[in-house]
Amino acid sequence: MIKIRTGSTVQLVMVLKYEDDTPIDLTEVEKITMYLKDVSTGEEVYSGDCLIISATEGIILHTWTDTSSLSGVYEREFKLEYSNGKVDYIPSESIEYIMFW
Repeated sequence: MIKIRTGSTVQLVMVLKYEDDTPIDLTEVEKITMYLKDVSTGEEVYSGDCLIISATEGIILHTWTDTSSLSGVYEREFKLEYSNGKVDYIPSESIEYIMFW
């Protein structure tokens, strides 16, 4: 679980990985969007674009400039949109959480 203080400006550098812990190759990915859903309601409360830092190593960056409206625990998911039209969601099996306090 990632913990972030509400109201902070935050840059998260993350590595997108497969279940076997190898990095996802993002070379053919045109756009990555991160979504947060409220754990208790399932409602989507946030979405924002991510910047690819290293495509071959699966490294991305997401910058929050205002987290003042977020408080609580949220499920995190990434939508990967490929140049060939394919769409993947990460994580596809396990759930990752972010807590704002």
